[in-house]
Amino acid sequence: MNDLNKLVGRARFLFEIRSPWLRYGVAVAGVLFSWALSRQLSHPSPFLFGFLAVILASGLAGPGPAVLSTGLATLWCWVVLRDHAPVSESGLWLRCVLFALECLFLCACGERLRRAIDKAATSETWHRSLVETAAEGIWVISAEGLITFANPRIGELLGVPCLSLPGRRLDDFLFPEDRPAEAIRLRNHRPAVRQQFDRRLRREGGVELWVLACTSVLPHGPGGAGVLCMMTDITERKQAELSLRRSEQRFRSLFDNIVEGVYQTTPDGRILAANPTLLRMLGLRSEAELSEVIATDLYVDPDLRRRLTAQLEIEGRFQQVRYQLRRRDGRIITVQENARVVRDHDGKVLWYEGTLTDVTPLAAAARSSLS
Repeated sequence: MNDLNKLVGRARFLFEIRSPWLRYGVAVAGVLFSWALSRQLSHPSPFLFGFLAVILASGLAGPGPAVLSTGLATLWCWVVLRDHAPVSESGLWLRCVLFALECLFLCACGERLRRAIDKAATSETWHRSLVETAAEGIWVISAEGLITFANPRIGELLGVPCLSLPGRRLDDFLFPEDRPAEAIRLRNHRPAVRQQFDRRLRREGGVELWVLACTSVLPHGPGGAGVLCMMTDITERKQAELSLRRSEQRFRSLFDNIVEGVYQTTPDGRILAANPTLLRMLGLRSEAELSEVIATDLYVDPDLRRRLTAQLEIEGRFQQVRYQLRRRDGRIITVQENARVVRDHDGKVLWYEGTLTDVTPLAAAARSSLS
């Protein structure tokens, strides 16, 4: 089909871009050529050669020259039949009229066929251009895991020429640990079901490539049915996510293992977060128990928290303030606190955060020395 489209396209290029006179000249030349060819035969058949002339004009010069060719061929057939065939006048005219109608019908069919071929060729060219210039990598994978089609972009992403991809296996571009999962995903693809997921590919040289893959079943792809996959490079985003995850893990480890108790509370005393050290300090067994605790209830001096929050509202922070707290089991401990207030862009208080250090032994030693 591609070769036919190219052949028709080249033929039309030769004739349609030139003047109409040349195209109509092709129609006249076709009739003259058919007439000359028929003269070389011992039993000329004007209708057959007339059809050939009309087909030539219709295919190369278009509908207008084809109609002219039909008129000239009909006239030629009328002259030949009048001189060589024992046909009545009415029979002669009837055969010529039928010949003209058949030729016009042939012209109409040929024009519709030509337009259909042009439309198919234009559509194929447009779709191919769309695929080949797309910013996404596109390939088609057969049920056996073979690459049957690949556009230039996927070649750029993988670092290989796209023309070398058809015929290679999907496994060639996967890390060994990813191959079982990809094989299961390929087997489980269902028609009319689109999937979107992150996929890791192996670039030439073993470099990691992350893509956002959108897949669907292609019933009649190159080489038969397969899975069409469009991929967008998200390697930078994945690297940023991995870096953020590692950073969060470091801060989480620091938060969980620091020897001071770390907290966040709302202005009304609800504890938003607390690290394991603070939970042990307050006699709590898990973060789930924080919802049952109000910070105000922990103070031995009930009015102390109001004074400290007022200081935070004015100064924004305080440091090394010592006071006593009552643990969940009722035991009283002495702590030293550093705290600050966190506000939004409008100056509204979001929460208070700070650290608590258990200085009960130091406070007991100080009281003993004073006594």
